Amino acid sequence: MQGISRREFLAYSAGLAIGAIGVPAMANFESTKIISAKDFGYRYPVVSPDGKSIACYYNRNAMIMDLKGQNRKNILEHGIILAWSPDQERFALAKFGGQVDTLEIVDMKGNRKQVDETTYLAVHSAFWSKGMIAFGAEELYKAFEKSNIYTYNTIDHKVEPLINYAGEHNYPAYSPDGGKLAERAGGPVQIVTPYIDVFRDNPLVKMCYDESSIPMDDPRILESDNIHYSEPYKSNFVKGDWHLVQAYCKLHGVEYDPSMRPKMYTDWAKADTTKWLTDNNIGDNYIMIQFTGGQTPIGWNQNNQYVSSNAGRNYHPYFAQGIVNALKERYPNHTIIDASMPNEPGYNGAIKCAMSFTVLHELLKKAKGFIGIDSCLQHFAASVGTPGVVIWGNTRWTQFGYMQNYNMSFHDKRKYNTYYKMDISDPRNIMVDANDVLNTYIDKVHGKKVKDEDIRLAHK
Repeated sequence: MQGISRREFLAYSAGLAIGAIGVPAMANFESTKIISAKDFGYRYPVVSPDGKSIACYYNRNAMIMDLKGQNRKNILEHGIILAWSPDQERFALAKFGGQVDTLEIVDMKGNRKQVDETTYLAVHSAFWSKGMIAFGAEELYKAFEKSNIYTYNTIDHKVEPLINYAGEHNYPAYSPDGGKLAERAGGPVQIVTPYIDVFRDNPLVKMCYDESSIPMDDPRILESDNIHYSEPYKSNFVKGDWHLVQAYCKLHGVEYDPSMRPKMYTDWAKADTTKWLTDNNIGDNYIMIQFTGGQTPIGWNQNNQYVSSNAGRNYHPYFAQGIVNALKERYPNHTIIDASMPNEPGYNGAIKCAMSFTVLHELLKKAKGFIGIDSCLQHFAASVGTPGVVIWGNTRWTQFGYMQNYNMSFHDKRKYNTYYKMDISDPRNIMVDANDVLNTYIDKVHGKKVKDEDIRLAHK
């Protein structure tokens, strides 16, 4: 590959690969040439997100074409298209300006916007994903000492250096995460929720509040161009065929993707987490559990009697205690951390963590695994990539769960993640054999991590 740019040699999108410029069949790696030899000079192909078009460079011009090499259209002179926007309406483009480059956003009509005032000796590459562009570039006059990866936020229009002295590590790519609502809104969004801490430090959220903390006619709310009320439980979601996230997407008119996942930003809670572990003499070996839930933080008091909003999700304390006993016997050097709230049932041999949701999220980052029900722990675990066993009662894992976990129900009959048609009024749902839960955790979960690409919403 010496002397050949990476983006010229190979580019992937939507199951297609474009090389020199050709379309190979991925199953057998056979390439179909779409540009003939007489058209020498076409370089740097980038496939559109839907896999139906190609952007490329020809004769110092940025242009696009279809997969047959036809319907060619010039977008801009003196530029190389580095990345498509997820909606395929714009491009991230390296614009030539004599001996320097700038990174610009260009639409289909050639309208341009320079992302910042910086000029670069070279802009090597870019990757655009849901509100963020990562690009590799060499700063002018610092080429031999500073080759960086930068991020550009298309919502707040800020450029930040990500990696200094990156050398050849200047071809960034994003994972599929991102905020579609914020991207569509053209800026960070406001959220009404009882779980304010969940959204703290999220760059795509500019204000978060619950209905009791701020009047609904507050000017900061009324300044919004659009206010949406969505309630999946009053939509076709109740029929059981949609995942909860899919229902929100439909109600808000954004494209649903099963690779969506929860994302929390809780680095600010590391100190509190470390202190709690130290105060309780807990080292690196611990397992997390949650067998009850269904309480909202609004108006909560630890002296209140525990009343669940949906007791049909809770695992029976008798079975739960049996699992704790077996875990202690199997892993005697491990601590069992109970993530349920202080006024909920506790278990001999387990220690309650009466800290905020953010500390639970931080704890999960280093946990050996978890066992829980349909409650907060399984959602936080999807954010950090820690697998677990989830016991399902009168809610469906296909609507609230994640594929990387081992989702179990009485009706699974020792199978995992099956798309059974359940009757949510059947009291047997939650009565999963404790030994089956324990053995699944031991054999499938303990000490393992999940690859980002394997964290997916339950989806048929």
